[in-house]
Amino acid sequence: MTLTSTTENSQAWGTTLLRVAVGVVFIGHGLQKLLQFGPAGLAGFFASVGIPLAEFNAYFIIALELLGGLAM
Repeated sequence: MTLTSTTENSQAWGTTLLRVAVGVVFIGHGLQKLLQFGPAGLAGFFASVGIPLAEFNAYFIIALELLGGLAM
């Protein structure tokens, strides 16, 4: 086993670990928005801070965080 292959193997495992950690964080935030705030609560917050299409964006952000987290 050479130093180059050991370094490449460590980098591959490090990248995998980082992707899994980021995916878990995204899923956790998506679930929090879905289960704790609910789409209506999130849309209300979005409307209060001036985000256009608040209801559509609430569903979009929840789906993006859940599906993006799974894809990571």
